Amino acid sequence: MYIFSRGSFFSQNLTGSVQDIVSGHGLKAGLVHVNVCHTTSGLFLLEYEMGSLSDLKQRLERVPASGFSHHRRGVDRNGGAHVISAMSGTQQVVSVRDGRLCLGTFQDLVFVDFEDQPRVCTASVHLMGEFET
Repeated sequence: MYIFSRGSFFSQNLTGSVQDIVSGHGLKAGLVHVNVCHTTSGLFLLEYEMGSLSDLKQRLERVPASGFSHHRRGVDRNGGAHVISAMSGTQQVVSVRDGRLCLGTFQDLVFVDFEDQPRVCTASVHLMGEFET
């Protein structure tokens, strides 16, 4: 799955896309594993609404952007994005029952990009369980 990020805490609700993959492959019961393939982004189970996203951004921006060894080595200037990603995690596993993601009323699979540049991001989706025959 490709995500076209604008950078700087860009977020996207992946719930519908993941449900479409589950439905399209006929998974009836099992697990879906979603992994964001970047060390400067995260994947959350979070209500996808402006207040929640604003609160998340405000909290995560408290991770200082400078002073990291990553910066001092002269590699690049995104050490903070790497640390936030490590703290938040890049994968989620969701149960599937009767062909539907087992999420609470206000739970969404939310991708957040901590990089400051626009880019194309990749997420892998793996399905495990019982499929339609």
